[in-house]
Amino acid sequence: MADLPDLMNPQRARLFPVLADTSKEGRTLSIFLATLTFVRDFSQNLFGSLGQRIGTTTTISTYTEVNFNNLSDKNWGARMD
Repeated sequence: MADLPDLMNPQRARLFPVLADTSKEGRTLSIFLATLTFVRDFSQNLFGSLGQRIGTTTTISTYTEVNFNNLSDKNWGARMD
């Protein structure tokens, strides 16, 4: 993860998430993002419909629960979303 200087403790998206059962949104997001990583035809079609070409050497990395080192709550208000 040396190529992610602005991120702190990113959690890789997983096909089988290790989140609490009450976190349905987080579990669904993790599964969707992990699917983009592992199912090449799906990611090619999805990104292709957005005008982004996925080549044979393209690597897709997906993360959930990303914290940014250089941002503080006072810059964004009470919530970052």
